[in-house]
Amino acid sequence: MQTLTYKLIFGDSEFVLDDIEKESIDLIVTSPPYFDMRGHVKYDTYNDYLHKMQGIFNKLYKVLKPHRVAVINSSTYIKDSKRYGLPFDLYQLMLNAGFKFLDVILWIKPSGILGGGGRRCGNFVKRPYPFYYKPNMLEEYIMVFSKYNIQPPRVFNEKVERSKIVDFDSIKPYLSNVWEIHPVVEPSHNPNAHPAMFPIEIPYNIIRLYSYWGDTVLDPFLGSGTTMLACKQLDRGCIGIELEEKYEDMIKSKVHWGVPCSFRDDIEYQYELVRYE
Repeated sequence: MQTLTYKLIFGDSEFVLDDIEKESIDLIVTSPPYFDMRGHVKYDTYNDYLHKMQGIFNKLYKVLKPHRVAVINSSTYIKDSKRYGLPFDLYQLMLNAGFKFLDVILWIKPSGILGGGGRRCGNFVKRPYPFYYKPNMLEEYIMVFSKYNIQPPRVFNEKVERSKIVDFDSIKPYLSNVWEIHPVVEPSHNPNAHPAMFPIEIPYNIIRLYSYWGDTVLDPFLGSGTTMLACKQLDRGCIGIELEEKYEDMIKSKVHWGVPCSFRDDIEYQYELVRYE
């Protein structure tokens, strides 16, 4: 019987990662927060934020197994009329940590989904003159890195065979590096809504493309728990680190915390909640 553990840790990833065993993680999937979005966490400058991320990425490299993959989702954004090229800065931080760059996937939001950066062209529509043009921002960057070179399987044992994508039609929309996926829109009246949930299609496809059945996946910025849900659906274990405890009920509800799967008798599910001091 396979044992899958779902461990939810509330704390600062930079410190929690010190207690995760070296080279024990099979895959990292995450979407780092913007430097001004995390509740009580504020940084004096953007450079302070990047310094924090560098410390975390360095530790992610240590906990990831050799020849395995780390995937970072991020986008550019605008604050106080200044545009920040966050994906490009995070790319360099990952290289600094020792990771090797493999691929970039563009997450494209359908053009009818207008919100935030999707409204930039409004002024140009009113004033169609040179230099009024600002295109709508409908893309995010999913950057794929590895620790050393990746090694596709050469021995097709049970674990590898159980990881085979048998429903190939389901992966066809993701065979190029442009993925068109609708974003998640949370109700505006919900005070505990997460400000930047990513759709489950992103971690779901990353997990099945870059890990094996029974592997352990780490998300150091778990947010609302989407990565943990995808892990449960794909028979992978998960360690999720989240700073803000206000998302606890949301995470537990999403992943059906503590509820056994009545239709599975080949897997034992274990749940662990840790509050990091």
